[in-house]
Amino acid sequence: MFSAGGHYGRNEESGSASSSKSASTHIVVEGGDQKVASIVADFYTTSFKDTFTEWLKSIPSYPKPIQMFMGTMSELLNLNFKLLFPFDMSDAADGCFSKNLLTEEGTARKYYNVPVLVEDNNGNETTKNEKRYCDDATIEEFQLSMDKKRLALERAIAVYMEEGPIPTTDFHLKGGNPGCQTEALTVKGGDTGVAHPSWLDLINGDTYKIFFDLQKDINSDIKKNTEAYVVYSENRWNCHAPGESLHVYNSHTNGGSSDTNKMKVSCFGFVMTYHERTGKFYVTVDDLKASMKYLDKFPRNIVNAIVARAEYISPLEHSQSNSGALASILEAPCNVKWSNSYQIKPAEEGGRCLYFVAASEGDIFVVFSAIPRDKTTWYHLQISFQGVALYKGMKLVKYEGAKSARSLGDRKLFQPYFICIEEDGEGRKTYITYGIGSDSSETGLIYMVYSDSGDPLGIQFYSFGSGEKDIEIMDARVIEGGNAGQMECTGGTIMVDGRCVEDCHPECNGCIPKSPGSKLDTECRLCMNYADRMDDGTTKCVGECPAGKKAAPNGVTCICSGLTIIRNDETKECVTACPDTHEVADDGVTCQPKTMIYKWRDDLKCGPSYTTPTANPGQCNPRSDHPCCSPGGWCGGTADHCTCSGCIDYRPKWREDWKCGSSFPALGANPGQCNPKSDTPCCSSNGWCGNTPDHCTCSGCIDYRPKWRDDLKCGTRYPALGANPGQCNPSGTYPCCSPVGWCGNTDDHCKCSGCVDYRPKWRSDLRCGSSFPAPGANPGQCNAKSSHPCCSPGGWCGSSSAHCTCSGCVDFRPKWRPDLRCGSSFPAPGANPGQCNAKSGHPCCSTGGWCGGTSAHCRCSGCVDYRPKWRPDLRCGSSFPAPGANPGQCNGNSGQPCCSTSGWCGSSSAHCYCSGCVDYRN
Repeated sequence: MFSAGGHYGRNEESGSASSSKSASTHIVVEGGDQKVASIVADFYTTSFKDTFTEWLKSIPSYPKPIQMFMGTMSELLNLNFKLLFPFDMSDAADGCFSKNLLTEEGTARKYYNVPVLVEDNNGNETTKNEKRYCDDATIEEFQLSMDKKRLALERAIAVYMEEGPIPTTDFHLKGGNPGCQTEALTVKGGDTGVAHPSWLDLINGDTYKIFFDLQKDINSDIKKNTEAYVVYSENRWNCHAPGESLHVYNSHTNGGSSDTNKMKVSCFGFVMTYHERTGKFYVTVDDLKASMKYLDKFPRNIVNAIVARAEYISPLEHSQSNSGALASILEAPCNVKWSNSYQIKPAEEGGRCLYFVAASEGDIFVVFSAIPRDKTTWYHLQISFQGVALYKGMKLVKYEGAKSARSLGDRKLFQPYFICIEEDGEGRKTYITYGIGSDSSETGLIYMVYSDSGDPLGIQFYSFGSGEKDIEIMDARVIEGGNAGQMECTGGTIMVDGRCVEDCHPECNGCIPKSPGSKLDTECRLCMNYADRMDDGTTKCVGECPAGKKAAPNGVTCICSGLTIIRNDETKECVTACPDTHEVADDGVTCQPKTMIYKWRDDLKCGPSYTTPTANPGQCNPRSDHPCCSPGGWCGGTADHCTCSGCIDYRPKWREDWKCGSSFPALGANPGQCNPKSDTPCCSSNGWCGNTPDHCTCSGCIDYRPKWRDDLKCGTRYPALGANPGQCNPSGTYPCCSPVGWCGNTDDHCKCSGCVDYRPKWRSDLRCGSSFPAPGANPGQCNAKSSHPCCSPGGWCGSSSAHCTCSGCVDFRPKWRPDLRCGSSFPAPGANPGQCNAKSGHPCCSTGGWCGGTSAHCRCSGCVDYRPKWRPDLRCGSSFPAPGANPGQCNGNSGQPCCSTSGWCGSSSAHCYCSGCVDYRN
């Protein structure tokens, strides 16, 4: 039965120019060749007429009507398989459903024997039984098995319809942005010389990478997300893009970058300051000024901002000779695409192997995961032309540097690889094998093996990942581990009991060799017996603890069998008895210095010229009648020893009754302080030690906890226990805080715009002014809290009108009041009229004499705004307002007093004398 007909219609609406057309087609088929299906499929094609004619000719031969429908394969399999067997199959003599099935020892698999003819060595035919295995022993089991397969097929169809066609054998992956492989190192950081180059590395003439991270492009060479290679040679910096040649015209020395003491780099003329501890570059005001002579477009707020980071060409290759450094390296794929099609089952017997052929100019990543979104369930391999690394949970656990194990590093050169993974649930181990495959068969050379003794992760998925370059994958397939073909152990592996294992020192339980073929007892991941820590900080695996040491209670480390002395460099020395300068500590096993005896001397001498074995400078006995050290170096108890300028009082500075302040002096301090290491480190305004906001952060409170951090970080982003923002130790080696939050002692820490110098700004001899600089200020200042708060024109600190109010006098007392009053009616100790603190939340003075931050304080007629009227990044004008001025101004007393029409402070004619320029000098 076949009929074809058409219907056409037209519908118009009044009052409108619109109309609609509709058409429909109906097909009914009766009789004819069953190829009629092609007519239905090709009804709208130009070949329909010919097909229709052929069908008409076939009707006399096939007059019976044909009924067809389309469905899925899973619908076809939805049937009762018992109907396929016309009798009770259990009565059969043999076969999978017979009662005579046998059970194989060891595997418990069901089978039956089938006699087959085979030829012996003489050509005679004999009968031999051949096993035929059965997955299902009954028709019911067969029905259940087929139902499960049908349901699995339905799920696969549903997934396919959702995901679309996912290539499983051949596909292409795009690379990521420059630096994306090592982004984790940017966040977690690392040691200098390991995760990033030291300053001495950068200037040693080798090539290094710089990854820029900017808000916008500066020019065609310096884009917001790009990388460059940098070389320092002949006192000049040369940058070039990857893949391009080095040109001498791209070498620069601007901004003082040729002076290696300044730690500045000029890349394409862009001057940056290197922070060695973090491996990052930031821009100071001086850097920006120098760069502006070569480049003219910079992102906003670039001053004091981190703009780039440095990296070794290959962090893995650089660190391979140091197993400790190698363990801190982390590189991860930039792009990974997961799919339901990429599944693997390493928990099944023999595990599974992934074979593939790949090519890439960069690194090739292969990832195995239990939960793809949770990277702690990842194993991932990084295959590069610098080496092969294996990571577990984003931590490096194995590295192979053999050249023959690496990738080819070319996007057109393909090489076969294989990775086998097996999870042993009973033995609680995971075995991972990596090697280079054969072009002609599933055989290959094994270069890396890893045995993870932790609980298996339950790997379910695998995928490929790209680094910074595109990768091409071909012929990817998963096979059973038992069918992995003939593998040859090579590199750092040997065959043991039919399995390739790491070829380590006998005392090692797994190892990370520093070089191919190395088998040292200091390269172990774990020890088979005992771990002994050496004086150089390395750990050596030994069969038994050496003389003078014994096994620790944990049974895996060696400790001193007698007493232990901990040296200043944190290394340990085993002794049978403490020396005369030490005594047994409370733990009974450590020798500690006799500090109560050896911090002071019997001759009552003290200070830096009279040291003791455990104190420099020498101290005084706080419990004696001579608790204080005079400037002349004598211990005593008079005012000339305890309270003079330069005197040091070693008596306790806090009281046992928790009282503090000027009303409650301690033996060694007036006002009495609070113990900074106790639970009550702060003194309240009413004289009690505590730890609440009423003790630590109120007006009049004093916090005695350390105001600087051990990690040398500072500023508002890095508060210390006793200060926010965190400070730097004024008496230490690094007394100044840079704008990016690091303590140091260079000009970029102490003298730049935004730098804070915490060294004393006044001198003990009461001299001041430009002729008498202090450690932390030039010109030298006067102590605002002392009785000599003002500097006279002659350079002496004092308090008379000749020091405080004369022409040329400088008053260092606060110019604002703690009660937030201001103006002529409310003078401050150091200013009349009283001002407001520009760095506080109340920077402006209202006409009523109150400090605040609202428009009634800052913008009204008669209001005074004490915030800076210029910006540290040298921008100005209406597009760049300053905290205290809109439009932003320029500092009329600086070297950049004028604002150009493009919004930059400078001193050229284009800044000061053009039409639209503003000169703030007058």
